[in-house]
Amino acid sequence: MKRLIKKVLEVFRKESSLCDVLFYTSYSFIESLRFTKLKRISIKPINMTNLSSYHSNAQKEMKNPLVRVRIITYNNVKVARQNLDGVLMQKTDFPFEIYVFDDCSTDGTSDIVREYAQKYPNIIADIQPENLHSKGTGAWTKKVIQARKDHSCKYVAILDGDDYWIDPYKLQYQVEFLEDHSDFSMCSGGFLYNNDFSGGQLLEQASLMRNLIGIEYASIPKNPNILLTKSFTTVYRTDATPGYDVMGKYKFCWDVHLWYYTLLKGKGCYLTRIFGVSNVSESGIFNNLSNERRVAALHEVYGELYRETREELFRKWYLRQSKLLELYRRNPDKATANTIFH
Repeated sequence: MKRLIKKVLEVFRKESSLCDVLFYTSYSFIESLRFTKLKRISIKPINMTNLSSYHSNAQKEMKNPLVRVRIITYNNVKVARQNLDGVLMQKTDFPFEIYVFDDCSTDGTSDIVREYAQKYPNIIADIQPENLHSKGTGAWTKKVIQARKDHSCKYVAILDGDDYWIDPYKLQYQVEFLEDHSDFSMCSGGFLYNNDFSGGQLLEQASLMRNLIGIEYASIPKNPNILLTKSFTTVYRTDATPGYDVMGKYKFCWDVHLWYYTLLKGKGCYLTRIFGVSNVSESGIFNNLSNERRVAALHEVYGELYRETREELFRKWYLRQSKLLELYRRNPDKATANTIFH
């Protein structure tokens, strides 16, 4: 990891603001990547001296929204208000809608979603009468994909129910970039970690950066790299994301599937700006799995992706998980939680 950070900083040593961001990105995912080519992109900055040109859309009824913010939540009552408030505080010069898919929460999250939907006209509440994920069928996957694809918005922003945004100009920056760069299909950015399991506390929020840098990451399969991606920081072109005709053939519907197929339609850009907070908590489905089950799930996901796509990157990840799974079953004490991710 240290060698990777050193290599990135050597490329961007003149851009001091980048140093502040890289250390907040997803370590578990970055460790599996090879930075073969990094390219800076010219970013048109928001006019920070004229912020009045951007406004909150929270109390307004949305007509012809440009962006759909898709939230999937289940039993996230502790952060449900932060989650929704982080979207409602967004200051943009375009309208957006907020779609909340609540998979039959039992802890009061559904009540908060209803409360906000009644108060704010741009929130669409889709609260399920029964938990679809627990059924183990394709119903949950189909619902998630429909929430991302079946709308008229040009862009879709992804947000999980246990995470939240802290930058009020997140959507404005990302949508402006995608509007100006038609050859890009997605845009991601930096974030902070808050780990409930390790007792890790949220680091101090970074100040807004005036000198924004864009880092281009290559499309797959042209170049087997996915750089600096974290789903709740991303905005995608709706027409570039895969539909159920593609995703329905997979047993799992994970972020890596979305990244892979979206990057087949265009490039990705990582903006060096901290957009939000990723919570590692008991409410996360993956976080509640045992270490062995996590390894087994990743092993199955990458194996399935390789068989379907024949991508060398997935084959390598699959083989790595095979070795880790064998190690864990032979000697669980050596296969720690820190070694099982990607």
